[in-house]
Amino acid sequence: MNAVDVLRVQLRGACDLVAEHAGSVEPVWLERASPATSLPGFIVWHCARIIDWGVNTCVRDEPEVAAESPWREKLRYEMGHGAGLTDVEADEVAATVVPGDVVEYAHALRDGIDQWMADLVDADLERTIDVRTANQAHARYSTPAAWEEVKHLDGAQAWQLLIRPAAVTSGCTWGSSRRWLDSSSPANAIPPDGSDHAALEGPPFTIRPSSIRMT
Repeated sequence: MNAVDVLRVQLRGACDLVAEHAGSVEPVWLERASPATSLPGFIVWHCARIIDWGVNTCVRDEPEVAAESPWREKLRYEMGHGAGLTDVEADEVAATVVPGDVVEYAHALRDGIDQWMADLVDADLERTIDVRTANQAHARYSTPAAWEEVKHLDGAQAWQLLIRPAAVTSGCTWGSSRRWLDSSSPANAIPPDGSDHAALEGPPFTIRPSSIRMT
């Protein structure tokens, strides 16, 4: 198995996980686990959107799946990928995006990525990515707040960018929101101080105040 095969499996799994996650958190889509965390609906939307951004805008330099109909309206494409949003904007996304649409979007994203990667070779993953230039594709990607959260990825090789904001994102947020769903269990309960330790486990992401910040 070569590097392309490994990343292809990871990205396929990431999209499937986002889809599964979107369906499982539907009952608590707009219920915050604690004051320090984002709404589950925003978290899962951000997971899907950051994969689309990383793969299509940055690496492929092609229009995102969310930029096309019917996803443009259903996924609130005008709100960007989630980085740099205020708390109010993040909550608005969760309140206006439907869980079932995120499920279908994640599947469409997975299929497009899988088809694209079928023709790649390992050398394609070594290309240096100009993230700042790529972000000019969307006004929301170029705001100071959004750039602050992703600027460390500028100049990374394609494989590095794909594996960090795409494949890894869903794993972290999945753990966080599963903790919310399972909080009735003593072993998984939200701590008395209101902190969500699941959000701190795994890859280095933090939830709130604006989004899931990649560090």
